[in-house]
Amino acid sequence: MRRPQQTSMSGPVHLSVPDLEPVPVQGCKICAALDRQRAEARRTGNLSKVTDINVEIRRHQADEAS
Repeated sequence: MRRPQQTSMSGPVHLSVPDLEPVPVQGCKICAALDRQRAEARRTGNLSKVTDINVEIRRHQADEAS
Protein backbone atom coordinates (compact mmCIF):
# COMPACT_ATOMS: atom_id res chain seq x y z
CA MET A 1 0.00 0.00 0.00
CA ARG A 2 1.32 3.44 -0.90
CA ARG A 3 1.65 6.16 1.67
CA PRO A 4 -0.16 9.41 0.86
CA GLN A 5 2.06 12.15 -0.53
CA GLN A 6 2.76 14.97 1.90
CA THR A 7 1.45 18.24 0.49
CA SER A 8 2.08 20.69 3.31
CA MET A 9 4.29 23.70 2.74
CA SER A 10 7.72 24.10 4.28
CA GLY A 11 8.43 26.84 6.82
CA PRO A 12 8.90 30.49 5.90
CA VAL A 13 12.10 31.79 4.34
CA HIS A 14 13.80 34.55 6.34
CA LEU A 15 15.87 36.98 4.31
CA SER A 16 18.32 39.46 5.76
CA VAL A 17 18.95 43.02 4.69
CA PRO A 18 21.66 43.11 1.98
CA ASP A 19 25.08 44.38 3.02
CA LEU A 20 26.06 47.88 2.00
CA GLU A 21 28.50 48.07 -0.88
CA PRO A 22 32.15 48.07 0.14
CA VAL A 23 33.89 51.44 -0.05
CA PRO A 24 37.18 51.54 -1.98
CA VAL A 25 40.23 52.39 0.13
CA GLN A 26 41.52 55.87 -0.69
CA GLY A 27 44.79 55.67 -2.64
CA CYS A 28 44.53 51.94 -3.45
CA LYS A 29 44.95 51.36 -7.18
CA ILE A 30 43.24 47.95 -7.07
CA CYS A 31 40.21 49.36 -5.24
CA ALA A 32 40.06 52.25 -7.70
CA ALA A 33 40.13 49.90 -10.71
CA LEU A 34 37.44 47.69 -9.23
CA ASP A 35 35.33 50.73 -8.40
CA ARG A 36 35.54 51.90 -12.03
CA GLN A 37 34.54 48.42 -13.25
CA ARG A 38 31.63 48.37 -10.81
CA ALA A 39 30.42 51.79 -12.00
CA GLU A 40 30.57 50.64 -15.63
CA ALA A 41 28.69 47.43 -14.82
CA ARG A 42 26.00 49.43 -13.02
CA ARG A 43 25.80 51.93 -15.91
CA THR A 44 25.17 49.08 -18.37
CA GLY A 45 22.65 47.37 -16.07
CA ASN A 46 24.79 44.33 -15.30
CA LEU A 47 23.86 44.00 -11.62
CA SER A 48 25.25 40.47 -11.43
CA LYS A 49 28.68 41.85 -12.28
CA VAL A 50 28.20 44.65 -9.73
CA THR A 51 27.66 41.97 -7.08
CA ASP A 52 30.71 40.00 -8.25
CA ILE A 53 32.90 43.10 -8.06
CA ASN A 54 31.59 43.87 -4.57
CA VAL A 55 32.79 40.40 -3.55
CA GLU A 56 36.18 41.07 -5.17
CA ILE A 57 36.56 44.37 -3.31
CA ARG A 58 35.69 42.72 0.02
CA ARG A 59 38.17 39.88 -0.59
CA HIS A 60 40.88 42.31 -1.65
CA GLN A 61 40.37 44.42 1.46
CA ALA A 62 40.37 41.32 3.69
CA ASP A 63 43.63 40.13 2.10
CA GLU A 64 45.23 43.53 2.65
CA ALA A 65 44.11 43.56 6.30
CA SER A 66 45.69 40.18 7.08
